[in-house]
Amino acid sequence: RGGGGGVSGGGGDDGGGLTDELRQCEPLLSLFCQGILIPLLKDPVKYSGREYYLKPSITRDSVVTSNMDAIVGFLELMLDGQLSPKDTGQKILLSAERQLKPKLLQYLMTQADVGDDLETRLVMDTYLAHFGRSTEAVTLSSVDLMRLSNMLKANLSKLRMREGDALEMIVQDLPVWTADQIMCSAGCEVLHNFFLDPRFLLLDTTPPHLCQTSKCVLQRNLCAARSTDKQIQCYADGDAEDPRRIIDLLFRELPPLSSNDLRELRTEFTSLRLRYEQEPQPPYAKILHLKEGERVVGDLIAQATRPQDVIGSLLVLVSARDHHIQYLFHMQKGMAEIQHRREAHERDILRWKAELESAVHFSLDLKLPARFSNASGSHWLKFNEIHKSIKSRRSYNATDMKQLGATIAPIATYSVKELKRMNVLVEVHPPFSAMQKSMRITVISSPSGGVDLVVKVVCGQNQSTVKTLAVPDSKLEEMRRASGRETVPLSNPGEQPFLTCLGSEFVALVTKIKEQRT
Repeated sequence: RGGGGGVSGGGGDDGGGLTDELRQCEPLLSLFCQGILIPLLKDPVKYSGREYYLKPSITRDSVVTSNMDAIVGFLELMLDGQLSPKDTGQKILLSAERQLKPKLLQYLMTQADVGDDLETRLVMDTYLAHFGRSTEAVTLSSVDLMRLSNMLKANLSKLRMREGDALEMIVQDLPVWTADQIMCSAGCEVLHNFFLDPRFLLLDTTPPHLCQTSKCVLQRNLCAARSTDKQIQCYADGDAEDPRRIIDLLFRELPPLSSNDLRELRTEFTSLRLRYEQEPQPPYAKILHLKEGERVVGDLIAQATRPQDVIGSLLVLVSARDHHIQYLFHMQKGMAEIQHRREAHERDILRWKAELESAVHFSLDLKLPARFSNASGSHWLKFNEIHKSIKSRRSYNATDMKQLGATIAPIATYSVKELKRMNVLVEVHPPFSAMQKSMRITVISSPSGGVDLVVKVVCGQNQSTVKTLAVPDSKLEEMRRASGRETVPLSNPGEQPFLTCLGSEFVALVTKIKEQRT
């Protein structure tokens, strides 16, 4: 089960300064030199400049460019294996190869030693992004958007994860951009900013799911058919009757084995089983597994299976377990990072809350601390003037009212006649229209951003509330976007319209009331 120089054992030196471990990186060396190093040295003018962190002045030095050409020639000879010890004229180059090649391979091995934690980072980053309030901006040019659109449409069958896929429905409405259209856009480049809300999981009340196809945490309706609400994946041991798993289980349960082929392995299984059966307290589970192992090995012998094939199949299982162990290790690190970020976010919330309360407290009278006034000297401070104006107009202390728990909301009361004269109200609908002469409508700004309309009928000293309408902030936003003379019926959900107003004038009235709260 060991053997040879080994993939991970460091191996032996082949006489050229290369261990077996370094030799595994030789394909990377060819890729690195032919894809990065040689192109850069062949065309230094193209790759010198601020964006490549190289000074353009080096390309004007004839000695430097000549040395670059020499290095390119040496690298090409080294990669093609054209350096021969028999050629006495290449002794210096062979010496350079023995010095340089191991160092390059060691560098590449270090660069390639990166754990595959993509799946865990996708999960962790999704949750970490929710511990913040900022949006993320993505900037793309028109040309990039066109090419991206064409790429999505060309590969839509590969991107589709389920019937009625959300991405497919969006992409279907996109046009196919021609090469001429893309070229025209390149001439007048326009950048487009997309602001994304990374806290998208909060938009859905259902638990987030881990999509088994994309390996991303998504809302359930965006996942493929195979998804789970468990964010940590469990290791699947597979079919218990699989011959590979039976032998793998025995290799894990038994002490080190000394067999060199399958027949010796079956004999060793039989010997161990007989020995266990003679013990005072026989391990029946292990004995049963050995019997299964004898049967499986006998079947492999009958099928003329090579020991190398058995070892190869066992390596697949070992690799799968190692991959899952690494996955759990990365998940553990990620969960610790999430907990740390969560605690920091909770501290931020406390700080933000204190800052907001301080801002609200200051907004009640806009009185600056004494140190601001003292430091201003002869300079005039606008806040001090506003504070004096508020104090002279109010008959109550807003700060004291706030401490008592009172809500100071902008409020104004109008008759139906006044609202019609202001072009805010168009009509009151039956059967309430019969009472409109004695109606008073109070507009109250709500903390959520919308307004409440309280409709009362006044008869002398008596008044009674006939209707309360809640106009949410989203409704006000619709009115702001509507055309200038568009009428809007107002009602509570599930009820007939109570009144109709002119959207633009209603929004203007609400804005005026909020601005005059002081």
